[in-house]
Amino acid sequence: PQGAAAGYGSYIVGQAARYYFEHGASWGGESPKTVVHRILETTDKQSVLQHLKEEIRNRLHSNPHAESK
Repeated sequence: PQGAAAGYGSYIVGQAARYYFEHGASWGGESPKTVVHRILETTDKQSVLQHLKEEIRNRLHSNPHAESK
């Protein structure tokens, strides 16, 4: 649960950073809170978490030091 929360939080922060830099290192006339709220409203949490699970699974399978079970 903590890893999922951290991964999801990192995704949201990344999307906010993308918005900020795409708008010339500015929030484009909106507050950071408004931008993040909109990102949260339009983000499918389950899709993000599924993508993170798949990414971790792929990395574990390609890691020769990871234990196979």
